Amino acid sequence: MSENQFSTIDTTDAKSLMRHVGANHALAAGVLNPAVPTRQVRLQSLVQAERFLVVRDGHNAFDDGRPASLNYVEPDALALWVTDVLGDAELGEGLHDLIETQLSYNHLVPPMKDLIVERLTQCRVVLGIA
Repeated sequence: MSENQFSTIDTTDAKSLMRHVGANHALAAGVLNPAVPTRQVRLQSLVQAERFLVVRDGHNAFDDGRPASLNYVEPDALALWVTDVLGDAELGEGLHDLIETQLSYNHLVPPMKDLIVERLTQCRVVLGIA
């Protein structure tokens, strides 16, 4: 999908996409680490989801002698949450299109994050907080 791919949104839509949802509508995610049990995380906003998606630099996961952790959210669950809970069918479809490429998770995260950042930037511009 190309830059500036999203339809124009109004202030109401931008506020809705930037909101925090209640705990009962939060997206389940986890921080995986081979040395300790998975730490469950509940994402309650698109901003939190974007920050949670960490782009790894590809260096050795054990460079400092400790195993690296991985922030993991099920890609299909993220796309569905964006569509059904946040109400953004365009972003949900864009995420789904990326998922269909069947890239590995580490290669899928950067374009997913970029897409979410693009939508958040659009929201911030509309709300005058860019």
